[in-house]
Amino acid sequence: DGHHVAIYINDFLPSWRRFHEKGLVYHNPRFPQFSYRQEAEVLEHNEFRFINITDLTTGGRVYEIEHEIRSLNHPGFSCRAWLEAPRREAATGAGKPGG
Repeated sequence: DGHHVAIYINDFLPSWRRFHEKGLVYHNPRFPQFSYRQEAEVLEHNEFRFINITDLTTGGRVYEIEHEIRSLNHPGFSCRAWLEAPRREAATGAGKPGG
């Protein structure tokens, strides 16, 4: 029905590698312009997808719902300023007594 979950993660590329190695990366036919088969493609789109939540012991499907895993560099990430503010403060000394 088109519903999916979008998740932003910090360890984006290592996560894609784990999903790719297990054959869990999903290529949604509704979006043929997006391919997640190669590392360069995943980095270009800043996202990949999987559809099956699996039991790590048996490999069997527990539930099916599309997940879009996005890097923090994805253009849809609206919280970037929240992550950058502490970095700016650390670099300038702002927020510290006498800073």
